[in-house]
Amino acid sequence: MMAGYGAVDEWLQSYVGRSADIMDFSSDMAGLLTGLILFSFFTFWPAFLVVTGIAIFLLTNLTRVNPADLLPRTNALFHLSAYAIFTVLWIQCISRWLIKTPRLKGLIVTLVIPTGLLLAVKLFSAFFGRYFNVRDVIISAAAIASVVVIYYITSLLQYRKSKIKM
Repeated sequence: MMAGYGAVDEWLQSYVGRSADIMDFSSDMAGLLTGLILFSFFTFWPAFLVVTGIAIFLLTNLTRVNPADLLPRTNALFHLSAYAIFTVLWIQCISRWLIKTPRLKGLIVTLVIPTGLLLAVKLFSAFFGRYFNVRDVIISAAAIASVVVIYYITSLLQYRKSKIKM
């Protein structure tokens, strides 16, 4: 079905002033194959986390234009929402592995991977001479920190509530 969708998508591009391209279709099929492989090895949440991380990396580093120049508010919204969503997915993935009591160790584990992704994306940008904006880093870090703080406070309240019932 997805291969058919990719073919129809390429065919329909002629109606909007673009032409069908075999490289575009090949990219569609590569994405389809990647998705199938990921879902073969991972359950839904870890696969969703990996795909989201890859999408953030690619959209940040491999676009031809600088999105901050074209759409500064959209660029800020992308960084805010992308890293917040990635952090929520990471929390969803690790929630089964962590001890359910809110501890500093859990807080640190919750911060490590989203912060690591942010650092990897921005270091790649700087190393390869791509667009690098400190404001994007601050927005992304604020998104990560906000989600983690909300998660930590919610966990703390749930833990205290469960202790009171006992």
